[in-house]
Amino acid sequence: MRKDSARDLALLRTASPKPGTEPLKIQSAPPPPPGSRACLIGSPFGAPLRVMETTVLKVNSKGEVEIQPGALKPGDSGGPLLDQDGELIGLNRAVMKSRQSRKEGPGIAVNAADLKTFINK
Repeated sequence: MRKDSARDLALLRTASPKPGTEPLKIQSAPPPPPGSRACLIGSPFGAPLRVMETTVLKVNSKGEVEIQPGALKPGDSGGPLLDQDGELIGLNRAVMKSRQSRKEGPGIAVNAADLKTFINK
């Protein structure tokens, strides 16, 4: 097992993958530009798995992909953020909150380039 506490990532190796399963393709292009459509997969509040369409707002100064407020919910963290071609562009991480108003802010995801670096260490 390998972990990165700063990004809240852990990498586990299975003894043998389930037959017929394929890993998600990790996007090799630069992060998606603002306004790009994406979808996230998660299980908010322990509910059944869901797929939610969202919009990329920007890639912030930490390299995280920010998505529209309200899309990412507690329980979605750890799930994939996919582009329109089904390629992994990020890993859902957290929901930002405004310090002043405590309003829900954008969702953030670890970007694909950082995930590749983490996996290939």
